[in-house]
Amino acid sequence: ITSALGKQVPKRNFSSSYCRFTIHLLHSRISGTRRRGRKNRRKPNRKPPPRGRRGIAKKVVSFARFSLLFNCAKKTKGAQLTMASITQDLRFKQAVIEYSFKHGVTRAATRYKRTRQWIYYWRKRYDGTIRSLAEYSRRPHSHPNAHTDAELKLIDDMRKRNTGDGLVVFWVKLRRRGYTRSLSSLYRVMQREGYFVEKSKKKPKYIPKPYTQMTYPGERIQIDVKYVPQTCTQAMGKGTQLYQFTAIDEYSRKRYLEGFGDNSSYSAAVFV
Repeated sequence: ITSALGKQVPKRNFSSSYCRFTIHLLHSRISGTRRRGRKNRRKPNRKPPPRGRRGIAKKVVSFARFSLLFNCAKKTKGAQLTMASITQDLRFKQAVIEYSFKHGVTRAATRYKRTRQWIYYWRKRYDGTIRSLAEYSRRPHSHPNAHTDAELKLIDDMRKRNTGDGLVVFWVKLRRRGYTRSLSSLYRVMQREGYFVEKSKKKPKYIPKPYTQMTYPGERIQIDVKYVPQTCTQAMGKGTQLYQFTAIDEYSRKRYLEGFGDNSSYSAAVFV
C-alpha cells in the first residue's frame, strides 16, 4: 500500500492500521495524486475522470460503498473468530488439567505458563466434560430499574384483553393505567416474556403412510377413470367420446377394463 505522497506504508496488523489505510486511500482517490505505473498509465483517447465537486462526490460514494462492504465482512468474520476462540480456550483448559493430573500441578504450571492457583481453580470445576470449563454468566441477578411484579402483572392482564392491538396502541393503553416505562422497555420485556413468538411458516415434512399388504383377493380394489383421446377412437366414428374405467385387484394385481360414453355416477355404478 502506497500513500498519496508515494511513501511506503510499513506492514503491520490490518486491524490496527485500518484508520491509516482509509486515510491514505481516501486522500489518494480524491486528490488523484496516486502514483501510476507504466501499465496503469492513462491512455490519451480515454475520457478523463470527472473533476470538481461532482467528481469528488462520486469518489467519496464509491469509497463509502467499499468501506461498508469491508466492515460487514469484518464483523461476520469477527463473530466466527469469537466462537472459535471460546472453543479453543476450553480445549486449552482441558489440556492443562489433563496434564496436571498426569504430571502434577507444578510441571503443568511451568509448561503452560499458568499459576498453580489457576490450575487448582479449574481442576475443582472440572467434572470430565469440556462444558464444565466454560465461564459463568456475568449477568446480574437483579437490577434496580427492572420491571416490578406489579408492572409485569399489568402487562399480562392487559395483553389477555387486547391480543389484537399493536405495540404502540397497547403501550398507550398501558400508559392510561399508570404504566411509566418507555416503548422500547415495553418491547424488550414483552419479547423476553414470549409475547412475540412467531409461528413457523415452514410446512411440516410429509411422512408417507406404510402400505398395508392385502391378504385375500377382493379385499381392496382400485378404480380409475381416464378419457380416451380422439386419435384412438377414429375407427369408431367422428365425434365419439370414450371413457375407460379400470379396476385393479390389489392382491392378485388382475385388471378389468370397460368403456363408457360418459363419465357419470350411473356409468360408475354399472361398472362396479
